[in-house]
Amino acid sequence: MGQRIGLENLVALMKANPAVGLLIYFTYMVVSSVVIPLPVSPLWPVALYIYGFWAGLVVTVAGTTLGAGIAFWLARKYGKPFVKSMVGNKLFSELSHLIEIKSVKALVLVRLLGNNYFDLISYIVGLSKIPFLYYILTTFIISCIWIGIFFVAIQKVGGLQNIESFLSLLGVYSLVMIVGTVIWEIYHRLHKR
Repeated sequence: MGQRIGLENLVALMKANPAVGLLIYFTYMVVSSVVIPLPVSPLWPVALYIYGFWAGLVVTVAGTTLGAGIAFWLARKYGKPFVKSMVGNKLFSELSHLIEIKSVKALVLVRLLGNNYFDLISYIVGLSKIPFLYYILTTFIISCIWIGIFFVAIQKVGGLQNIESFLSLLGVYSLVMIVGTVIWEIYHRLHKR
């Protein structure tokens, strides 16, 4: 299975050139937090396997946080028209109430419950009055929690060495995303009232 999806080639490339591989992985984490449809979690087991838990976690969280900061900054600099073009009119209208976030507590709640909408939240909250420092610190801390939990789960199932367990983990991750989406929708509807 791993050969069909090219994981062995990717792992071999990253192992042969660790510094280049780390730079490519970090860059992808940044870009995937700015460009909404790019998936990140399928590469986490590769980072875990090659760099280990702590180095993989640090690079993943750093890249994700930097990308989220860039998305926030782009929203601040270019405003609503730019954000609408990035997230789409429908999602923008559904999430536009997040522009009214004023407290760090609300931002923590939004980041915890809305992890499925990580990139979208970065853009929308960029239009709010939340100071950048509070935003980036909150994003960093919540990213450490979420990514740390998934790194531990990936290790528990055997990561790349046990591809069937890894695919099972992706199924669990999908289930968590569905449950998160339902909780987010409930929060979203209650907040709009």
